[in-house]
Amino acid sequence: GAFACLHPHEMPLSARLALRLEQDGVPLTEHEHELLFKNLRSARNRPAHGKVPNAPTRAEIHHGISIVARMLVYRIARRGH
Repeated sequence: GAFACLHPHEMPLSARLALRLEQDGVPLTEHEHELLFKNLRSARNRPAHGKVPNAPTRAEIHHGISIVARMLVYRIARRGH
């Protein structure tokens, strides 16, 4: 990709996350990918840049938490091998 020549710590957060998801083999549906990389990312970035956030719903927040929990399980399992 566009960031292939960069060290991971030099890559944007979203690129590092996408790389880690791929490396760890974490399954994501298209909806989950959109939730993480568009909806929740926007909700996080807007206030960080002085803008009014588009607040995610409680269901979106809980779904995001479940995705992160899945990511952790896959990461732990990968390190165990």
